[in-house]
Amino acid sequence: MTDERLVVVSGAAGAVGGAVAEELREAGWRVRGVDLRPAAHGVDEMLVGDCGNAEFAERVVSGASALVHLAAQPSPDRLRPARTFLNNVPASFTLCHAAAEEGIGVIVAASSISILGMAYAPDDSTVVPYVPVDEATPLQIADTYALSKGVDELMLGMIARRFGATTIALRMPFVATGEALDGWGRAVAADPAPRTGELWSYIDTRDAARAFVQSLDAGLTGAHVLTVASSASLGSVDVEQLLARHLPTVEIRERIPAGRSAYSTALAAQRIGFSARWCWCGGTLGREQPSGLHTSFDHAP
Repeated sequence: MTDERLVVVSGAAGAVGGAVAEELREAGWRVRGVDLRPAAHGVDEMLVGDCGNAEFAERVVSGASALVHLAAQPSPDRLRPARTFLNNVPASFTLCHAAAEEGIGVIVAASSISILGMAYAPDDSTVVPYVPVDEATPLQIADTYALSKGVDELMLGMIARRFGATTIALRMPFVATGEALDGWGRAVAADPAPRTGELWSYIDTRDAARAFVQSLDAGLTGAHVLTVASSASLGSVDVEQLLARHLPTVEIRERIPAGRSAYSTALAAQRIGFSARWCWCGGTLGREQPSGLHTSFDHAP
């Protein structure tokens, strides 16, 4: 029997997974966590195991009505390339396909802005053609982590078409909160160059968690890819100035005021009601956003 308010959260023992689980419980969901190690908090029940194991995956999704999939190796530089790809893709497919076969109607999965190619590119020849970056920006995949996310997005589209499930891939930049975000904000304000590949973007963990809950409750149908990010740039840097210095070939299609993000979240605002609430702005952590921080590209085209 399906529990209409039971959601499976893979990667529940991670920082983002734990935050998502807690946000879901506050929104009235019952959370079944799954990970390779137990979650310390935020779940109503916990299953420990490998999502790439078909029998385990079937047990994980049994009786649930929704899946939030976050479990993955989060970068290409921790394992050998084949290990990164083979860790991420089989587990994503096995779990999401099992969920679809179980009749789960909504699957929300973590994707990444790394899919655009710049974040882990081997050199500076991989560059987005324009800003603000949006979901139509061409993909230039140049590493195994980005490749795994590209396969995930294609797989979610297939599941939506084959099974009639709603699938939502949330493309996120660097995710952090609290002291970790404060440390990175100050570091980037002092020296922005190392974060050029991510275009100085981030999202507070609390906003990322809320985006997953909003996705589940949005009532969408079909397959969707949405970008969620802070409205502010990491370190409150001036993106246009940094583009002129480091990436002069990038077309600026719409002005980006100083301290604003290079990423448009217009589509996420339109489809799931997303708007960031938390930022590292002007050297302090706090609520989004100072007066004037929202601009015209925060509405959907």
